[in-house]
Amino acid sequence: MGKRVVYVAHPVGGDVEGNIRALRSVLRELRLTRKDIIPVAPYLACLQYLHDNNPAERSLGMEENRLYFERGLIDEVLLAGETISPGMREEIALALHLGIPVSCLREELEPRLRQVLQELGAA
Repeated sequence: MGKRVVYVAHPVGGDVEGNIRALRSVLRELRLTRKDIIPVAPYLACLQYLHDNNPAERSLGMEENRLYFERGLIDEVLLAGETISPGMREEIALALHLGIPVSCLREELEPRLRQVLQELGAA
């Protein structure tokens, strides 16, 4: 089997610039250390021209992300960052709906993922 395309879900809101820097660091580390995957975060491009703190623009960015899921371009969702944000929760729900596996980069997120899965009726 070839490399898997792994969507890296990471919080964006709040400290947007700080979260973007953290996401870039995660993407770089994954690409340099995990030879079996291609890490992607398409929303990173959206953040270059849409403002996450503007609800209408955020909605446009989320719509763009959904296309990557719905068109079958993603093999797995990998949760990164310190917490599971509302946007990540939406991505988890969409992944579950489409049968895309969801995992955590850090063990510390696993209890929160289990809680979200339970809330979504998937656990």
